[in-house]
Order: sequence, then structure tokens, then C-alpha cells
Amino acid sequence: MKKLADTINALLIKYREQWHYLIVGGFTTLINYLIYIPLVALIPFFKENYQIANALAWVGAVAFAYFANGAFVYRSTDRRSVKEAVAFVLSRLFSWALEAALLALMVEILHLDKLIAKLVVSVITVVVNYLTGKLVFKKH
Repeated sequence: MKKLADTINALLIKYREQWHYLIVGGFTTLINYLIYIPLVALIPFFKENYQIANALAWVGAVAFAYFANGAFVYRSTDRRSVKEAVAFVLSRLFSWALEAALLALMVEILHLDKLIAKLVVSVITVVVNYLTGKLVFKKH
């Protein structure tokens, strides 16, 4: 039993950044959904204009993600700066554009439900955001 615990502990240490990203990413996704779902589900304007709801949800999620990823995931010891914030937002703009395009494809062409499409697209954007976040916070 000790050997199993040691193996698990070693894996947790080795993949600390990825585990922390999954935790922060989970909270970031939750914030995104807590904004997106009520807008699309409850407000007629956003039912028809789901991309606007998605943009508003993105803004809330990115604000949280910037601070949480810098401190908790990538352990950036630098003070948060305008340059770093701009780089982070630009990296997230890329994933937001990808998300918007995939949402449009799934909703407008494949006729998936807006909420189901959002869940599917989130898997892709989580991976993209992890990779671009490494570029912003890691100092090489």
C-alpha cells in the first residue's frame, strides 16, 4: 500500500502543473457557464444571440483565469503587468475565436443544442488555453 501511495504522490508532483491547470480550468469553465447558461436559457435576446452571451461569459472567465493561472498553475513570481495581461488576453482571444467558430459550426450547421455545443467546444479550448498559457507565464 505504501508503494502505491508513493507512486501516486510521485505522479502528483511530476504533473503538478497539469493537475493545477485542471482545477483552475474547472473553476474558469464554471464561471464561464454560470454566465453563459442563464443568459442563453433565460433571456430571449441571448437565446437568439448566443455568440454575444458567449463573449460576455468569456470576459468573466478570462478575468478570473489570468490571476489564477499566473499564481496557482504556472507559479509566475513576476508581478502582474500590463504586458503580461495583454499577452494573456491575446492568447485567450485566439481560443475565443476558435470557440466562436466551432460553436457556429455546431449550432448553425450541425444543429446541435447551444448548451451541448458549448460543452463539446470547451474540451478543445481547455487544451488550447493550457498550451497558450504556458507561453505567457513561462519564462525561458
